Amino acid sequence: SGGSGASSEGGRGGVVTLSGGSSLGETGCVLTEYNCSGVIVPSTVYEAVKRGCTRDCSFYGADTRTFMCGTMPVSVEEHALVLGGCTQYCLGGAVEMSGGASSSGVGGALTLRGGSSSGESEMSRGGHVELAAGTSARGVGGSVLVSSGFSETGTSGEVIVRSDRSGVSGTSGAVLVASGQSCAGDSGSLTLISGASTGGAGGDIRVAVGSGDTGDGGSVVVSAGDTSASYASGGDVFVSAGTGTDTTSGSGGSVSVLGGEALGETEGAGGSVSVLGGQSVGGVGGSVSVVSGRSVTGTSGSVLVHTQDAGVSGTSGPVTVETGTSSAGASGAVHVTTGDARGGAGGDIAVRVGAGDTGPGGVLTLSAGLTTAANATGGAIEVTGGSATSALGGIGGGVSVSAGYGADAGGAVVVSGGAGASGDSGDVIVLTPDAGTSGVSGALSLTSGASTAGRSGSVSVVTGDASGGAAGDFTV
Repeated sequence: SGGSGASSEGGRGGVVTLSGGSSLGETGCVLTEYNCSGVIVPSTVYEAVKRGCTRDCSFYGADTRTFMCGTMPVSVEEHALVLGGCTQYCLGGAVEMSGGASSSGVGGALTLRGGSSSGESEMSRGGHVELAAGTSARGVGGSVLVSSGFSETGTSGEVIVRSDRSGVSGTSGAVLVASGQSCAGDSGSLTLISGASTGGAGGDIRVAVGSGDTGDGGSVVVSAGDTSASYASGGDVFVSAGTGTDTTSGSGGSVSVLGGEALGETEGAGGSVSVLGGQSVGGVGGSVSVVSGRSVTGTSGSVLVHTQDAGVSGTSGPVTVETGTSSAGASGAVHVTTGDARGGAGGDIAVRVGAGDTGPGGVLTLSAGLTTAANATGGAIEVTGGSATSALGGIGGGVSVSAGYGADAGGAVVVSGGAGASGDSGDVIVLTPDAGTSGVSGALSLTSGASTAGRSGSVSVVTGDASGGAAGDFTV
């Protein structure tokens, strides 16, 4: 231990320095290999072993001949040699500290702790614990490797990185994990991976914000990198569930995105989920695609868009599908289309208003677009039955327009041309098309229904009254 600084005015404790010996060799340095107990091991193998290795769990207890260290296969002999200690020509001396071994209990701990401070000033603080790898003039700086202990037959040790709890009037310290700045190339990546498992599931990765009791809850922000390069794109964010790799019955994992729950009994709304394409200054804004999964041999997945059921005293939320307004050209179209089918019929499209038990039934409104342009026509509504293109008995699909059934009286069907503010009203044309080369034209029937308690309905064909001209002709 260093000596005490006994002076009450500016006394400073002594420093304890542990350092390995310097290497003054300038020639004969072989940096591509290590000498491990008299055996030469390539530097690539040494570095790979230091970064951690795995091997097939089914061979534990047997004479396993190969480890997988990253992407490099390493023999069991090389693995043991590296863990046993290595040296290298022109290598600076190492400093090794270890806790004591135990024959049947717990091995001794190795504790590195900064000094405590009893100062009452806000600038007083406990001493740091600093771990820094060596610098390099031209090559790569040294790595910092933190690894838990290996177990021959049991569970490997944990690695815990955390800040300690705060005092009664402070906050807990932040935990920062960051790669350094890069001056010539990509900055270092940050990888968080749980280990593979044999006989169990891979470990979870959890990112969770602690709970609080004042103000809004803490946020989780996942943001890809910006770029200032020309004709380049900002970084992507990928969220992907796991693959079920069993070729017989493996299922892919789900991705769930949920807004936060609101527990207020009188106020407070559940959190929203917003999926937005990126904004563009001079180009096209980013798209939003919601696509179900493809199946190689079976049925593709469904796409379901709906609001949840209402509570006991509320209404269910609306579903709105609309395109944005346009300031220079036509606004975007809305297409509802089922896919083409081979070996079956094209999928149906059903538009239906839900049933209710109070007041009139809900209205289904189809309205074409209004236009304010001069000498232009409002948008049309076209309802067309499907074509049957087979030359062997193909019959076109019908179009049926029926008013609703009523236990007292049925609903009316009104077909009307459009009104004109200062010009002609619109025509109503009911006709069957001309027949083909070997058929007859379709019949046109205008019939009122049968009656069981009184007169059947009348049929009236009347031209309108005219002011300033003759009434319209009626031709049979």
